[in-house]
Amino acid sequence: MTTLKALEEFAGNASDLCAAVIAASKQHNWRIEPDSINERLVRYYAGEGVIDRPNRQGRDSTYGFRHLVQLIMARRLSHEQKWSLQLVAQYNQETTTAELDRSLFKPLQAEDEFSKQAAVRSPGEAVLLVQQLKRDASLTVNNAASLDMLAKQTHVLPRSSRSNERGTSSTKPPMAITDVLDEVRRMKDEWLQEISSFKNMQHSVQELSSQVSGQGSRVSELHEAQRRLMSTLEQMAQVGFQREQAFMKHVGQMLERHTFEVKDQLSDLVQTQRALEQHASEVKAQLDEFANKQQALIDLIEKKQKRVADS
Repeated sequence: MTTLKALEEFAGNASDLCAAVIAASKQHNWRIEPDSINERLVRYYAGEGVIDRPNRQGRDSTYGFRHLVQLIMARRLSHEQKWSLQLVAQYNQETTTAELDRSLFKPLQAEDEFSKQAAVRSPGEAVLLVQQLKRDASLTVNNAASLDMLAKQTHVLPRSSRSNERGTSSTKPPMAITDVLDEVRRMKDEWLQEISSFKNMQHSVQELSSQVSGQGSRVSELHEAQRRLMSTLEQMAQVGFQREQAFMKHVGQMLERHTFEVKDQLSDLVQTQRALEQHASEVKAQLDEFANKQQALIDLIEKKQKRVADS
């Protein structure tokens, strides 16, 4: 859903507030006359309770994001739905900042519809919540960090350094009581959820304890079975190690015997090689002798052919 969360860190004086309202109205096409938004209107609305009073720091007044959405909603309800100023003030004071922000992008509520809802609501609801918060303030809870943060956001801040050249202050206004009450409701819901989760956890632990206590014999049987299993695994590991040693010994013996056989075969091969070399030498000598005889025969034939030619 579209919201004005981009302006959530807004903090400035009345002039800055008017400029931000006019810019946001133009951006989202809200029917707000720019000429009607001025510092006089801001001060008037703050005096009538239509918007929250600003945070005062000496002569400076600081407005924040809540004032921004309150001012836009007030102008829209007044001009588009013709609400009375009294009902606009009541609506803006009773509605949280987050809901005001979301409502700007929803169809606006009719005046008579809000009047009926306001009539049935208990006027003392806010007072009762504040009283309950005071009673519970002394309780030790797991949300201490949230309480510290809430306290820091709601207390009146010390005066800061002088405002900048535009007259704005860097200090954000404190949270409105409506937002504080909404935060208290949220924290209450979280506490109830934590208590419920703790009770469920406690119940589960109790059930587990009862099951364990009722099944003590089964637990001992399980431990005994586990011990027997570990003993069997150790025996299997020992047998496997012995078999591995025997296998490696057998392989070593085979390799040693094979080595002797290879040595014998190599010796036979050497002797055979020597015999072949000797035989080759004899064959070479015979071939040389044959070649010499053949050459002598060729020479004799050539001589006889020469003699025949001469005669």
